Amino acid sequence: MYFREPLVKAKRIKRYKRFLADVELEDGSMVTAHCTNSGSMKTCLEAGVEIIPVQARVNPEKIEIVKELPFEI
Repeated sequence: MYFREPLVKAKRIKRYKRFLADVELEDGSMVTAHCTNSGSMKTCLEAGVEIIPVQARVNPEKIEIVKELPFEI
């Protein structure tokens, strides 16, 4: 699979308002991600679940990270 930006590991801190999640990137910075899956995601909703956020667009007025790829260590 090809991605325009390099992938980084992150941890989901919490998910709220169906489409938003706070995530902590590898470097310790916190960002708000847009979750494209509005379903319950009960099997991967726990805080601390490791993900790979994928940046789909760069726009300073909008949330930048728009997808999450779950992975196993």
